[in-house]
Amino acid sequence: MSVQAYTPRDGDPVLPLFSLKGKTAIVTGASAGIGYAVADCFAEAGADVIIWYNSNPRAHEAAEEIAKRWGVKCKAFKVDVTNQQAVENAVKEQVEGELGGRLDIFVANAGIPWTKGAILDAGQEGVRYSLPFSARWLS
Repeated sequence: MSVQAYTPRDGDPVLPLFSLKGKTAIVTGASAGIGYAVADCFAEAGADVIIWYNSNPRAHEAAEEIAKRWGVKCKAFKVDVTNQQAVENAVKEQVEGELGGRLDIFVANAGIPWTKGAILDAGQEGVRYSLPFSARWLS
């Protein structure tokens, strides 16, 4: 099977190239802020989206807003992204149960707060604190 590259021609619409219709996504840290905006954009483009949150009680309401606004499936789940087993279990359960056995997009947006002043002044301590969080379960 060969894949033919798309070659745009004058007058061709560009927007269909950005469609996520039929695709699925999980976005961590998506009950507010940048994560919410990413989840909302994916839904606008047609994807079914799962929002992961840690403690924001507004997460379920945010998911309902997205689903209603764009006519896609969007649900929120509390997942401890600092726990590799919890992440693996959540992916397995939610991909099978909510996303029809398919996961196309995963956005690792969740973060942990640095409370010791400006992160730019943290030096190696800040790197040791935040980097393992991001890479902890990606290996």
